[in-house]
Amino acid sequence: MAADPVAEILRFQQLFESPGFIFGQVVAPPGAWGHVAMATDVDDFVDALYDNGWVAPFEGGSFQAQAEEYFEKPDRLDTADLDTLRRLLTLHVRKDRFADGHLLSMFQTGHMQAILRRLRSLHES
Repeated sequence: MAADPVAEILRFQQLFESPGFIFGQVVAPPGAWGHVAMATDVDDFVDALYDNGWVAPFEGGSFQAQAEEYFEKPDRLDTADLDTLRRLLTLHVRKDRFADGHLLSMFQTGHMQAILRRLRSLHES
């Protein structure tokens, strides 16, 4: 684990907020089901989440409704604490394992970037 695990995550923020950054794409060979291929930087981000303790064990099912509220009402992130941000990051990374494309969607809607902005705000205060 890095000396500053928050900084290890936040180093991706500027890249993910860059206009035109491609987070991934759906790859659908002719005659086959498609799958999502994430950008290498997104894969590196997910690895950094694991390596720095941001993917934490907890019962995600019981947090699902709360997580949906943070997505549907983004201003709620303005008051989210570190534990909530960790749970959100964990939920989105894990959910992508069972719902291919979930994480891509969270990036494309700006939700993951909003989580990182809140994390930066907490880190700087």
